[in-house]
Amino acid sequence: MPMIRSSKNARDSLPTLRRRFFARFSVGAAIALAVVLAVSLFLADALAARWTARSLLQDLEDGLYQAIPGGMGGAMGMGGAMGMGARRMRGMGGTLLLTTDTLRTYEAVWPDARRIQSSQATYGSGRVPWAREPVVWAARRQEDGDGAVQVVWTRLSAVRAAAAGTYSLVAAATVASFAVGAFVTDIGVKKVAQAVRAAADTSRQMAEGDFTARMIVGDTRELAELSAAANHLAESLDRTVTQLRSQNEELARLERMQREFVADASHELRAPLTAMAITLDAAADGLMSEEETVEAWSVLRSEVRRLSRTVAELLDLSRIESGREPLSVSPVDVGKVIEGVYQWYRALPGKLPSFGIEMNSLEGRPLVALADRDALHRCLVNFVDNSIRATPPEGRISIWARPLDNGRIELGVTDTGEGMTSEEVSRAWERFSRSERARAKGSPGSGLGLAIVRALVTTMGGEAGLESEEGRGTRAWIRLRSGDDTQSLSKQ
Repeated sequence: MPMIRSSKNARDSLPTLRRRFFARFSVGAAIALAVVLAVSLFLADALAARWTARSLLQDLEDGLYQAIPGGMGGAMGMGGAMGMGARRMRGMGGTLLLTTDTLRTYEAVWPDARRIQSSQATYGSGRVPWAREPVVWAARRQEDGDGAVQVVWTRLSAVRAAAAGTYSLVAAATVASFAVGAFVTDIGVKKVAQAVRAAADTSRQMAEGDFTARMIVGDTRELAELSAAANHLAESLDRTVTQLRSQNEELARLERMQREFVADASHELRAPLTAMAITLDAAADGLMSEEETVEAWSVLRSEVRRLSRTVAELLDLSRIESGREPLSVSPVDVGKVIEGVYQWYRALPGKLPSFGIEMNSLEGRPLVALADRDALHRCLVNFVDNSIRATPPEGRISIWARPLDNGRIELGVTDTGEGMTSEEVSRAWERFSRSERARAKGSPGSGLGLAIVRALVTTMGGEAGLESEEGRGTRAWIRLRSGDDTQSLSKQ
């Protein structure tokens, strides 16, 4: 118990999956956010400068600016600009006219000077010789043919100040996208954590013996596979445990039957052996008269026959159940087997119940079943013997057969005897099973007959059963596979 408690405390001290995930990836996410934010602002700044330069060039081509030649560094103030252009650049820049000689002079300090000389119109941004800070500029060659270039410029800081709202929007959008990504990731991590926790709960319930626990199927393929695997494991374990319980119950039943068999067999064999030993000792000691000795020899012969019959039936049952007594299963005419049993009992001497035969055939054709003829005869004889013991001479015993709707053949014996209780019916197929009434009346029999019948019928691929009600008779039946289908297949 202390070990379990310490293990639980150790588990509780561990971080959750959500906390571990964000602890591992928060630093990387912060670095990624900084990089994306820097790149976004850089691109926004470049696009703002480019858009301003293109706008200056368009205004220049539209003739909105007029420059006064200023020679080297001849940048004019706002008085050198006119109209809309002047208003647009007040406090931000200016316009000037650069000659070819001036541009050649600027080539050493201004890399764009050569490009301006070779282009009709162009624009750009960066450092220029006539301003102290970076600017955005546009240049256009004059049409008078002397090579002079008109340049319009404005400070880059002014452009950035004007685009401050755009920069804020870009930054806010970038941060918001990362926040939304973190929120969605958190939802996904929560779902994974819930699935893992559900799997753990399901496993815990299965460990405690509850195999009906099921895991809710997730909304992603991986979680669905995890749920399906956990549920399949629970179902498989449930089936396995159910089978093991059934097998354990069967083993317990067989063990109980074995103990009962040993006890019954010991009783069945010990009682006659004890009686025989006492009789022989009395005869050997001269304690019996001549008439008693003659009667004792008759009793001894009877007990020896009963012991021999019991041992023979035990050996038969053992050979049948172990498969060491092979049966020749083939199509058998059930009517002929029933007729043979009927004729056998009609020929017996003594006062017996009346016998009858009931045959329900299909369109006058004989009923054919897959069986071993001798084994089937033995089963019916056992049924009839039991019926004779339980039926008074004024009663009736019927041997019958009929086809079933499922293609099987049912045959059996019905009597009008004393019947059996439900408990006696449930124990009738067990070895050495005999009713208390039969034991009290001293009826012959070892209680192995029905066990042998069931073993024979099972070997032939059929089933046997009993239906009885105390005081109203018994119906014993056998159901076998029909032999008609086999015959038709062999003819094909």
